[in-house]
Amino acid sequence: MEQSTLTKEQVERATRREGIQHPAITVLEYHSPRISQLRGYSAIKDNQKQQHYISRNYGFIGDALEEAGDFSLLPLDLVAIWSKAMEVWPDNRYPRYRFAGMLVAAYGIQGRSDLKGVGRFYLETARLPDGLVRDKSGLVHISTRLDHIFAGLGELEFYVSGVKGSSMELAFQLAGKARDGDEEARKQLDQLIARDKEYSTPVLKELHENFGNGAVPLVMTIHSALKGEEL
Repeated sequence: MEQSTLTKEQVERATRREGIQHPAITVLEYHSPRISQLRGYSAIKDNQKQQHYISRNYGFIGDALEEAGDFSLLPLDLVAIWSKAMEVWPDNRYPRYRFAGMLVAAYGIQGRSDLKGVGRFYLETARLPDGLVRDKSGLVHISTRLDHIFAGLGELEFYVSGVKGSSMELAFQLAGKARDGDEEARKQLDQLIARDKEYSTPVLKELHENFGNGAVPLVMTIHSALKGEEL
């Protein structure tokens, strides 16, 4: 296993948001009263209706993120932002999914002020504005910037697992070999599990899961539009 350039102290400090005052955190803090008023989803039992409520009411966050100016989304930024997001929405992942989508959309359009509104539009419709679909340069601009975010998420996964690529896929492979009696594979699997226990945190786990369900669909939609496909 390799060693990440990130350290436990850096990740722990970012989780406590020490020395980090990110514009996305400021947005959540400033709009905290309004967010607190918009918790009607908690009384809705149907999951799809919960998500519809959030999509219908949370667009102002996408607008605020776009108006926050240029900001970075480096690995430690993501940790700090998500520690705050988990405080704002501790009991439900759906708002965090939508927040992830709006956050990456706001980051993706930086440098292209003509693309403002993508985050809210995607939140409310689950598709891209027609103008953006026809704008290949805009799609390429967003796609390139989104790659930066997922490279950062990859760095955080590497920090936890010590392996490049998917640690889950590696774990499945090692488990299969271990069941067949491969002692070296069993040893490597034990090391992988032990490292995960030592380095993983609730914030890191939720960060990856939330982005997988909240930001990846937008990325797939962007890629499909670039290929001229409908998702």
